Amino acid sequence: MSEYNVKTLNGTTCSKGIGIGNVVFVEKNDINFDAVRPEDPGDEIERYREASRKYIEKTKRFADELEESLGKEDAEILRAHISLATDPELDGLIVKMISSGKCAEAAVSNVCDIFSKFFAGIDDEVVKQKSLDIKDVKRQLIGILLDSEEDAGFEKGSVLASKDIEPSLVAVLSPENISAIITESGNENAHSAILARALRIPFVSGIRNIEERFLNGTKVIVDGTEGKVYISPNDQMIADFEEKKQIARNRELEFESYRGKPTLTGDNKQISLMCNASSLVELRNAIENDCEGIGLFRTEMLFMRSDHAPTEEEQLNLYRKAAELLDGRPLTIRTLDIGGDKNIPYLKMQQESNPFLGIRAIRYCLKKNPELFKVQIRAILRASLYGNIRIMLPMISDVSEAIEAKTLIDEAKESLKNDEIPFDNDTMIGCMIETPSAAIISDILAGQFDFFSIGTNDLTGYVMCSDRGNIDTAYLYSVYQPAVLRLVKLITRNAVKAGIPVGICGEAAQDERLLPLFLDFGITELSIGPGEILEMRKNISEWDQKKTEGVSKQIDSKKNKEDIIHYLNEIAD
Repeated sequence: MSEYNVKTLNGTTCSKGIGIGNVVFVEKNDINFDAVRPEDPGDEIERYREASRKYIEKTKRFADELEESLGKEDAEILRAHISLATDPELDGLIVKMISSGKCAEAAVSNVCDIFSKFFAGIDDEVVKQKSLDIKDVKRQLIGILLDSEEDAGFEKGSVLASKDIEPSLVAVLSPENISAIITESGNENAHSAILARALRIPFVSGIRNIEERFLNGTKVIVDGTEGKVYISPNDQMIADFEEKKQIARNRELEFESYRGKPTLTGDNKQISLMCNASSLVELRNAIENDCEGIGLFRTEMLFMRSDHAPTEEEQLNLYRKAAELLDGRPLTIRTLDIGGDKNIPYLKMQQESNPFLGIRAIRYCLKKNPELFKVQIRAILRASLYGNIRIMLPMISDVSEAIEAKTLIDEAKESLKNDEIPFDNDTMIGCMIETPSAAIISDILAGQFDFFSIGTNDLTGYVMCSDRGNIDTAYLYSVYQPAVLRLVKLITRNAVKAGIPVGICGEAAQDERLLPLFLDFGITELSIGPGEILEMRKNISEWDQKKTEGVSKQIDSKKNKEDIIHYLNEIAD
């Protein structure tokens, strides 16, 4: 119960803001079908082709309308769906299944499920999003085949409720009519969430058993900022939240005053506010939100969406476009980080009993496929002529790995010189500090690299021996653990001593409570969510050395995460 004595559900913030309205369950199109063997596979293939053409035409129209209303970056989400629907491998398998006697609906369903399950099995939220996108394409295609398409017309004041919500539906919603969205599944990185933020529709996910919690017409308040849903609020509560909405609008106007400005502490120390990205769509979204660069550009997706190792030219094309879009702002490209939960079939990686402690990331590149690594390095170096590119090596655990990786990078440079291909010979090389061993020898590694990026998510998991997805050990998985924060301090102090930049790349980077501690440590860069840039820039401006000095000493004196959280809450007030 809340202070207003109404039932409160806690979820996850996907899009900030407050929405007040009546629950409307999204009635999805019926895509159940009878898998009847077609009389003529040729005619059935043509039926599939016609449905595909209609889907592409419809989605392109929606994307064009979205671009006109919101911008090219958000429209790219729908255009990515067109790329999925026209993917040669996916399309080829569907045609092959129809030729073998499947009806078009069954072929689309089976093939999309194969692709979707592959990506869903990977413990990476960005990769999982591809699984959801494929499900969206599947639903749309089968809907067209069955002549059963969704209706996006909703009355003013509607709060949409559903187990999940597809980007294709969010893209055509009217913000004037939709007060908020609540779902069981989803997260802030989901394409549906990105579109909801662009449309300024509050969105809370993680509401379990959603169909049992509400009836159509139930009055609710959705607080997207806090990730809460209030059921059947009273008149006073509604009035109070209307006032909060106005205050929030005023705060947003205040944040907007920081757009286009450098990120400076109260005593004019510069901090770089970066974003993470896995695609050009996400990169454009970061730029639109005034990021100062990309602190982590994941390259796995380029490898995972293909049936072969991307060629040097294919990689160069992506990295060049990314660098040009950033127009001089840093682009930190992380070399291939696979293994663990990210398996790529065509690389034929060996199965391991404990893949998270096995041949993954830089270990795979050095020990199993150095040629693949050198091809990627050549592509990155060639792209360095088109922008401010930095190379970042993942999962470094030992100085010998650093030396071996740098030797291969030197070999790639030499091969480019021999081929008379130009590149920036001064391209910075850094590493992610995400293992306890790397943290402990960070003073040695600081002599090998031009910058550090602290991967707090993996570092927390390895230090506390806790999987963040395991409910039973969730009490251990916290960046507030003294052991984790002491290592972050050690890494930062060693980087500062060596005179190299050091950033935070992980969920901790956008935790407002940790900001004074990170500033006291000496952090120079934070890689955060695009929607947090302006607010974080304002927050940073309110801290100076006088205010942050001594925070780390106080943290060192705390014995557990609860005491640390309590202290950080106190100084934030």
